[in-house]
Amino acid sequence: MNLVFITVLLFCIACSIRGEDEAAKGSTAAKAPLPFADVKIALRGSKKKRAQRNNSSHSSKPSQPNKSSKSNKPAKPAKPTESAQAKAANSSARPKPPKPPKHAQPKQPITPNTSTHATPIQRIVHINGSSAGAPVVAITKWNAGRLGNAMEAATKALGYALTHRCDVLLPDTLIGLPNYTTPVRRFYARDFPSAHAAANASAVGNASAVGNASACDRRHSSHFWFFQVDLPPAERSAPPVVSRLRSYVGVNATHSLGQACPTRMCIGVHVRSGDVFAGAFNASTGHWTPSPKVHALYEQPPLAYYLTAIRSFVERVRQRTGGAGPSPQVLVACEDLLNPVCAVLSVVAQTDRAWTIVRHDLLTTLRTLTCCEEVALSRSTLSLVLALSPRLRHLHQYDAARRDCATLRHLGYTVTSYTAVGYNLSAWHNTELERHNMLRPYDMDVQTCAYPGG
Repeated sequence: MNLVFITVLLFCIACSIRGEDEAAKGSTAAKAPLPFADVKIALRGSKKKRAQRNNSSHSSKPSQPNKSSKSNKPAKPAKPTESAQAKAANSSARPKPPKPPKHAQPKQPITPNTSTHATPIQRIVHINGSSAGAPVVAITKWNAGRLGNAMEAATKALGYALTHRCDVLLPDTLIGLPNYTTPVRRFYARDFPSAHAAANASAVGNASAVGNASACDRRHSSHFWFFQVDLPPAERSAPPVVSRLRSYVGVNATHSLGQACPTRMCIGVHVRSGDVFAGAFNASTGHWTPSPKVHALYEQPPLAYYLTAIRSFVERVRQRTGGAGPSPQVLVACEDLLNPVCAVLSVVAQTDRAWTIVRHDLLTTLRTLTCCEEVALSRSTLSLVLALSPRLRHLHQYDAARRDCATLRHLGYTVTSYTAVGYNLSAWHNTELERHNMLRPYDMDVQTCAYPGG
């Protein structure tokens, strides 16, 4: 019995001693350093735990994943931002600071355009800048037809300025002549003669007072001056107006539009064609169909008028020279052959060396015709340019109305008006019959208002 008790007691003591040894060994193993791989696994686990904590604390906006594959640092959590409604509420609640006042910048002066190939916009700026805001009668731009209408508008502007004692400012180029710059474009009231001198056609240049500023502040396009201003013929053809038109266009006794005139005896014949005679023949029936755009106010003279004017010119030259010297030249300007008169005169020019058909650009045509001592006009406002030359001694025109020669003496040249008996047109339609009647023979009723020096 005692032996069994002693044996059990010794077994228990041995078991307790063994448990203490194993416990001691376990504590020592926990304090030992871990291998490198085990360290990485442990750190990775700690990262996951921190990320989970961050996600749980900021569940409203998840953190962005780390884009760098080399960096092991955890991604920084994004800062919370305000919603759009909160921003709008804060912006409306906070008053905006007042903007500082802007100081008025002084306007820069407009530099006049001196280019000979100025664009229409530059020419308008040139007009406004040159006058410096002073009251002036001005044509701001050309917008009423072709060159003839432009000259009509310039004539009315100068006539108005003469009557009201105003400065005048005109564009520096003429419509239809883009490569030509006018030599003079501004005219001053102080250089106009007095009203009494102008009415009596006295010499230009007598100084007089400048007119009313309100009456002189007239800046309009050529459309206004051409259609809405009506002046008596005496004011439009007064010597001060004519002399300034000559200076503006650039014609004098030796030159025309910047080119010297040749020394020859010639008559310049202007035969209008183009738009007034537009139309076409039917190839199968031969019937003529006029264009619907034909202008009804420009009925043209018949062939007999031009032949009569040319014959009278040749006879005058022969009487003056006794038949000696070179033959007088006949220069016929035809834009095209749509006018049947141009077709007939072109045939005559093929058989007579003294005749020349002029079919050049407008600038060359004007230089040629305005250098002649006699000019035969068609029904066209271009006649205002052709009648400007100081070399002109005799002007031929087709006009059914009888003229008072006293109203033409101040022009400085003889004026002969022609009317074809039986050739009466109230309006021009460019029909086959009208074109045929232009080529028929007519007796001419002639009225000559002779100028003493003509």
